[in-house]
Amino acid sequence: RRPTTLEIIAWELAAPNHLTHTLNRARLAVATEYLDRFLPESDIPDRIHLRRIMQTLAFGVVSLIVRGRTTEVLAAGSFDQEETWDALSGTITSLVRGVSSDFKTT
Repeated sequence: RRPTTLEIIAWELAAPNHLTHTLNRARLAVATEYLDRFLPESDIPDRIHLRRIMQTLAFGVVSLIVRGRTTEVLAAGSFDQEETWDALSGTITSLVRGVSSDFKTT
């Protein structure tokens, strides 16, 4: 949905360099800040495990979307169709629900 951002991420993956590493570190810092803001450390006993799960999920989604620029990557169709976004959203929701059931808040 943000074609310029997708092109930048595709470039980062295809031609890693000092600038792409800097962009990636900045993106990870923002993601960590959001995780810290919405899931305070005191609420999650195994925070490192959850952080890795969220990073893996985010990387998977970004990879699908970047690949989706040039090919259909989901059975639902291409990313220019609202149905594909709905299918991806439903899949992510199912994954997050499954993962979140493993973490009990204190």
